[in-house]
Amino acid sequence: MNRMLTYTGLEVDIQNPALESICIEDIAHSLSQQCRFTGHTSEFYSVAEHCVLLSERSSYPKWALMHDAAEAYISDIATPVKHLPKVHNVIRPLENKILAVIAEKFDLPWPMPEEVHQLDKLLGDSEFYSLMHKDNASDFHPPLWTPREARTMFLIEYERLFNART
Repeated sequence: MNRMLTYTGLEVDIQNPALESICIEDIAHSLSQQCRFTGHTSEFYSVAEHCVLLSERSSYPKWALMHDAAEAYISDIATPVKHLPKVHNVIRPLENKILAVIAEKFDLPWPMPEEVHQLDKLLGDSEFYSLMHKDNASDFHPPLWTPREARTMFLIEYERLFNART
């Protein structure tokens, strides 16, 4: 079975997601519940918070906010696992298929701009040194929102950027 049930009760066919099955509330809720670095951080730090912080730093803020939105449907997979050849060959096309539907749903250009990928890597490096190293010499210190705060802030940023109400 390739279908999943979302927070709002929508049913999503993971291999063939329909526009009407993609919902910003589901994306915000799921990403706010997922911890970056597979939960191995010194403090809880959600994917949703990461997306909001990236959007505040990007010249493509809409895409930066939504860049990990596919993870609301397939989860955040650890980068070393995601890059294993057998995993990469399955996950990357699936992730891109879901992101393409998300891009269409939220009127974003496809594919995602390369600058978003590059900035994501830079922010990820800062997050890693801030949240994974016990000797934390990083100048980057995210606010560390609770899941509820992260969900709220993600939706506020969405409303601001997309001029939409949730």
